[in-house]
Amino acid sequence: MSRPTLDELKSLWLNAYSRSSLQQASRWVDEMESTAPQSEKFRALLCATVVAYARPFTQSQVTPTELIRPLAHVPAPPHLQSTHQRLLDFRNKVIGHTDATPAKGHAESANIVLLNHDATGYDLHTKLPIDMDVTLRKELKELCAHFVNHCERELRPPMQQYLPEVMGHPPDIYELVVSEPPNHWLKLHRP
Repeated sequence: MSRPTLDELKSLWLNAYSRSSLQQASRWVDEMESTAPQSEKFRALLCATVVAYARPFTQSQVTPTELIRPLAHVPAPPHLQSTHQRLLDFRNKVIGHTDATPAKGHAESANIVLLNHDATGYDLHTKLPIDMDVTLRKELKELCAHFVNHCERELRPPMQQYLPEVMGHPPDIYELVVSEPPNHWLKLHRP
């Protein structure tokens, strides 16, 4: 039976990984709809959503020597380009890192340290300076759908081509392994 080339396996892995992350982000946006915006749970969902959304646009190590940004070459729809960049800036300047310097195109620091001073002393803490209002959540869902559709288009041809190989294995859950022949590209998944 035929097996995918190393480049095909990398593409399968990157598109499946990206699709999964974007679907996760979309589900968490849905969860935000029934969560109070001032709650800790909402803030946790916001952080998780932004991180999941940004994964396909940050570096992934697909071989011991190769780093790739899975969807860096795929443009956002023109009307959502600024939202896409804003989400990546959130991840890069606020959530993934806590930078004191502003993101490109912004005048103020993304991270704020507040000094609360009263008669008993002081307290220093940071404030998450981002919010995810209804409009941003709607645009994020649209971006996720756009990029998921791209990943599904990319996944369809190789999965159809290698379906006989997949179907030749007993029904179970398998891991896709980015490997060179003669190593197997599917292995039984055991958590």
